[in-house]
Amino acid sequence: MKVSTLPAMDAHRLRPLVEAFVWPLIFFNTCDDNTLDPDVAVQQMEQIGAILQPLDPELKALVMHIIHEIAQDETQPDVRACLQELPDGLGWLAGDEPLETP
Repeated sequence: MKVSTLPAMDAHRLRPLVEAFVWPLIFFNTCDDNTLDPDVAVQQMEQIGAILQPLDPELKALVMHIIHEIAQDETQPDVRACLQELPDGLGWLAGDEPLETP
């Protein structure tokens, strides 16, 4: 994955914006059927993915880098796994493996 050439400060400043769509995606992906109808969850995840799809490759790389950082900070294994698979779920990895955290 190519890490953006944007200044590191931009990644730091963008993290709250990335988290603003990441955490709803994690919720939609991990909530049980009694909390939210699965069809509604899928519809919402697809809508968020469609909104993000037109981002240019450099910005997508930066967002993936931030998601990777969020995954590294996460202590819940199931949430970490969702975070690691998120770029692939958004169609951004084009067949690559999900992000892995050390």
